[in-house]
Amino acid sequence: MNTIERTYLSDLLKESEAKLIATLEGVNDEEFTTKPSETRWSLAELVEHIMLTDKSLLKGIHKQAAKHMEENPPITEADEEVAKKAMNRTVKVKAPSFLEPQGIFQTKSEALAAFRSNRAIIEEFVATTDLPLEKIAFKHFIFGLLNGKNWIAFMASHCNRHIEQIIEIKSA
Repeated sequence: MNTIERTYLSDLLKESEAKLIATLEGVNDEEFTTKPSETRWSLAELVEHIMLTDKSLLKGIHKQAAKHMEENPPITEADEEVAKKAMNRTVKVKAPSFLEPQGIFQTKSEALAAFRSNRAIIEEFVATTDLPLEKIAFKHFIFGLLNGKNWIAFMASHCNRHIEQIIEIKSA
């Protein structure tokens, strides 16, 4: 991964983190943990889901690295295209059960601290990895085959997608 790609992916992650924190500004713990309805996640659950997804994807990148090191890079979409598709909220997506929140956060500060800590790990990975991310690929259940760089772009856009959901909940 070259410097331009690292900077692009790092900036995407940092921007989505800053936007999430800014969006939750002024939300108290009761608002944060209250479900808007029986079928919708609370703000706390949304943050937990984002974090679970990020952790799972980074783990997937590491797991797939050993399998794909000697292969030619797969043909995947540009990172920008993946990021754009992930932001499309007209397509409703049900999270896989292992990415559904379990209600582990009781306060906003607890959730944001965990989110920031996890994002710091991912940002450090982007800044320092020497893995050939363009060779590391696994499928998304809707978008198909994504390489390691695509997955990192997806993490940021997935966060942004849920930020839009948080804004909707706050407005209601």
